[in-house]
Parts: sequence; C-alpha cells; structure tokens
Amino acid sequence: TLESTCRVINKYAITNLTGSPTAYRLLIAGGEQFARSIKGKLRIVSSAGEPLNPEVIRWFADNLGVTIHDHYGQTELGMVLCNHHGLAHPVHVGSAGFASPGHRIVVLDDDHQELP
Repeated sequence: TLESTCRVINKYAITNLTGSPTAYRLLIAGGEQFARSIKGKLRIVSSAGEPLNPEVIRWFADNLGVTIHDHYGQTELGMVLCNHHGLAHPVHVGSAGFASPGHRIVVLDDDHQELP
C-alpha cells in the first residue's frame, strides 16, 4: 500500500528504490501527501518489468527531485548493463540507456548472429 511504502522508506532510511511502472503509478496516486512524506529520502530509483511512461519519469523528477532509471530485459541485469545510476549520462525518456563500460549490448537474430 501507499502507506506501508512510505512507512518502510522512512523507518529504514531507504535511499535506493526499485519497482515496476505499475507500482510507481500507484504511488503517484498518493499525490502531494506521498511526495511530502518521502521527498529528499530517495537517491536512486530504478524501474523494470514494463515500459516506463514519461509522466512517471517527470512526476518523480518534479515532485521528488530524483530521476528514474528505466531498465530493459531481465530485471536482475538492468542495473548492471544499462542506465547504471553510478554513471553520469543523460537519461532519455523511454530509453533503456547505454551499455555500462566493459559491456556491449547487441541484438541477435534467430541463428544467434549479431544484427547491424
């Protein structure tokens, strides 16, 4: 629930939050009350599981002062391979980001051949 999320963020001094766009949209429904209760607490916010809509990205930036890093693919790999929060780079709305240093991301065809 919105209340339990706020309580946990405050009680345990959570600074790194990961969730799905659906969960973030539910939090946004809490409006100013939700924003006031956790503003300044979160340092890093990540999203995975489905495409993140621009309204959610803007709301978190405008109301909480934090950028959501959208990840694509296997949730456990998103923060390692693309849009890593520790790298200074622009975040483009609707983009899964860039490959982290030392990694290369490619698209393969059905025969496992790299596509251009």
